[in-house]
This record gives sequence, C-alpha cells and structure tokens, in this order.
Amino acid sequence: MLLYFIDIGLIEFAANLVVLAVIIGNTEVRAFYRQYLNAENRNDVEAMNLLQSELSEQGFATNVQATTNTSDSAPENAEQEVAQTEATDELADTVTIAPEPKPLSESLIWCNFKYYAAPIFYFVIFGLPGIVFYATALYLFESKSLKNRLPDNVISTLKAWNEWMFWLPARFVSVGFMFVGHFSNGLESYLKLAANFSVPAYQMITEVAHAAEGGHPQSNEKNMVKLAKRNMALFVVVVALLTLYGYIV
Repeated sequence: MLLYFIDIGLIEFAANLVVLAVIIGNTEVRAFYRQYLNAENRNDVEAMNLLQSELSEQGFATNVQATTNTSDSAPENAEQEVAQTEATDELADTVTIAPEPKPLSESLIWCNFKYYAAPIFYFVIFGLPGIVFYATALYLFESKSLKNRLPDNVISTLKAWNEWMFWLPARFVSVGFMFVGHFSNGLESYLKLAANFSVPAYQMITEVAHAAEGGHPQSNEKNMVKLAKRNMALFVVVVALLTLYGYIV
C-alpha cells in the first residue's frame, strides 16, 4: 500500500543520486592533489615529487615486471642453473618497477576523465545500468588485489575492455576541451587523433587538452584543472538543456 502514496519516479531519482554519489569521483585523487597543493605552498619539493608519482600511478596504473639476477656469478653446473632460473622466475612475479611518472597536468586531466566525465557520459547515454557497468569494469581493471590473483590473459582482456570503454567518451569529452579552450589548436589535434582507432584514449584526452589549453606540451597543472572544470560545466549545461527540451528522458 505504501507504493500508492510514494511517487515511483521520486524513488528512482533518489536511487540514481545515491549511485552517482558513490561512483563519481575518487577520494584518493582528491586527497593527493590537496596534499600536493599544500606541499607546493610550503616549497616541499620531495613531497611534491612523491605525490606526483602517486597521482601518476592512480591515473596510469600499470605494473611492469622485471627479472632480477639472484647472483652475479655464473652457475657452476646445470642443477644450479635450473635452481637459479626458478628463483629468478619466482622473484620476477613479485618484483615490480614503478613506471616513469607522467606530468602532473596529464595525470590530473586523465583522472578527471576517468572518475568524473566518463561515468557521467555513460549515465547520460545508458542510464543507471551504464554507469554501474562502467564502474564495475574500471574496478576490476584497477584493483591491485585482483591483479595479483588473475592470470595475465584475463588482465589483458580487462585492459582491452577498458580501452574500448574509454574510446567513445574520450572523443566526446575532447570536443568540450575545444569549446572551453583554444578551439583552433584543439581542433587540429582532435582531427589528427579522433578517427584513429589505435590511438589510446589517454593520448586523445591529454594531447587535445594540452592543445586547447594553449598548445604547450607541459601545460601548467592548475590551468589544466581549470580547463577540466570548465569542460565539466559545459557538459552539465548541455545535458540540462537536452533534458529540458525532451531529448534526454
């Protein structure tokens, strides 16, 4: 009987808000960036470098395995060579080398895309199932605990899924950079990359953003954050207008 007195549409709206609040954003990225700004204010270069690495790892998370020799001397016999090889293989499964940190501006613009723009895109186009699918696929690929248990072929499949999942929203979000930044510079980069299926989504996002921000390969991170905020504001305005005119139900 309670359902007769409660608007079902209101319940759906409330459920959507809860899901969006849980999925959109990343608390670690926000915390790292606030700490970076604090370190910058007190000229703590060591902390800034460390936090830049953390933000780069968060945005471009990859584990690079490397083999390490257990001994500098050559094995004396075949049995020792086999034992050393097995020990080296076992060590290679556990030792990882951190990738070279990306520029902070690229890490921030990519994190903004992954955790804000892309999920909103999937919610607008596919509704609640779309954003839940996106968040699930992203979690499966980025979860370090799962990566340690999953075989390499499954991880490669997840990586391919995520790249295809990023492909379309990256093209749409990059269009926004052109309108809120330098249009002609952004358009030139966009036309070079948009139709190329082999171009990774992060390259599409970062290069168009750099061009739209002014064409500098190492753009200031604060300017890139402002660019991302203007783009998100444009995105929200466009969605609101489409909703008002009935193009989005």
